[in-house]
Amino acid sequence: MSTDSILKDGKLTFLKYEENFTIRNSVCLQIDPTPYILYWRYKDPKVFNTKELAHEKNYIYLERIYDVRVGKPTDFDLESHEKSFERNFLTVVSGTSITNLKFTHFVCLDKDEKKLKDFGSALFATVQRVRREEHGLLYHFRKKLAPKMYAAFTQRCLEEELVYFFCSLFGGVL
Repeated sequence: MSTDSILKDGKLTFLKYEENFTIRNSVCLQIDPTPYILYWRYKDPKVFNTKELAHEKNYIYLERIYDVRVGKPTDFDLESHEKSFERNFLTVVSGTSITNLKFTHFVCLDKDEKKLKDFGSALFATVQRVRREEHGLLYHFRKKLAPKMYAAFTQRCLEEELVYFFCSLFGGVL
């Protein structure tokens, strides 16, 4: 399975691990085609809509990801009833700076540990590539709109609209 397909197809199903892990909402975790963001879409439309109305973010900019870890979380201890799925954890360490880190945890429902490790490795490799690349103005403009194009409950804008707007704003052709 190629790096692009494992990150973009959304075939691995995860649970978003939150402090009150009594409510288990399954998500599809993937990156957008460009890639700008890692995002998760709740499988239940009611949950998705509720989270969006509460202004809960369901994405992380790839440039803000510092590490991707597979296995037991290191920033908290698991309860005894949670130990059975500690190998299925995917932790995304992100932040605006290295001193302001946030740990976002997912639990993979697929029992294939190799797929999870491949997903984590592919995600980290993509993050490293994106962080090394030079980016122009259009990249940053599109990056800011990527959550509305891919991670929103209902798509807020289309790629063609962005290109048309950008061209009309600067009077050029892309």
